[in-house]
Amino acid sequence: MHRFREESSRQFGYRPPGGRDGRFGAYHYRSPLRSGSQAGAAVGQSARVGREIPRKERVPRPRRVDNPFYRLVYFIPYVLPSVVVASIWKFILNPDKGLPSFLSSFGIQGFDKALLGQESTALWTIAFIDNWHYWGFLATLLLVAMQGVPTELYEAARLDGANLWHQLMHVTIPAIRPTLIFMFLMTGIWSFLVFDYVWVLTQGGPAGSSEVLGTLVYKTAFTEFDAGYAAAQGVSMAIFASFLLGLFILMRKRGWEI
Repeated sequence: MHRFREESSRQFGYRPPGGRDGRFGAYHYRSPLRSGSQAGAAVGQSARVGREIPRKERVPRPRRVDNPFYRLVYFIPYVLPSVVVASIWKFILNPDKGLPSFLSSFGIQGFDKALLGQESTALWTIAFIDNWHYWGFLATLLLVAMQGVPTELYEAARLDGANLWHQLMHVTIPAIRPTLIFMFLMTGIWSFLVFDYVWVLTQGGPAGSSEVLGTLVYKTAFTEFDAGYAAAQGVSMAIFASFLLGLFILMRKRGWEI
């Protein structure tokens, strides 16, 4: 058998699986240990090459700020009923018993104004409360979308010299653009459904300055008892909302990823 291996090796270039001397097993693990000086030199050379890499070419890992506390703070208002949220803010903004009165007791002037009782500020105040309530849902969508952006894109941008602003404008926003467009469209459609905050806080007042389509339809149907006119107003709301829905469908057909 040994003679056959020698003939095969000489004629056909055959090498036995055990190496040049036909040895197997732990011998191959003992052999490198005998040349420890060569192995140590190789490790030293590898470490030296790693230190000589230019610092600019080293890509630091992006820092991830993932604290469940902030998620909880953002999302708590969304899980509360809208009537509860509106009632809380109505008490807070009360100039006699709420936050303005508390600040005035410490000598801080300028806040003792009825924001819900002035025509110039009533609608803006309701809009702020409504956005504060739904911001937890929107923040969750943005968080999920941003976590789906590949980190390799940020690493490539940093290698090209992009700062945080450039990464935001040229990496993050283009990557989450479908989510942003979806949020804007859905927010526009949901704006036609606003009723509870306006009704609990001002009921459309003062002097109709915070009147919206939802409260107008309700007053027409259940205060003036004009069901036909209220139905026409409801159909008009549906038509306005359908324009946004048509825009959504058109963008999908044109290849937008929404």
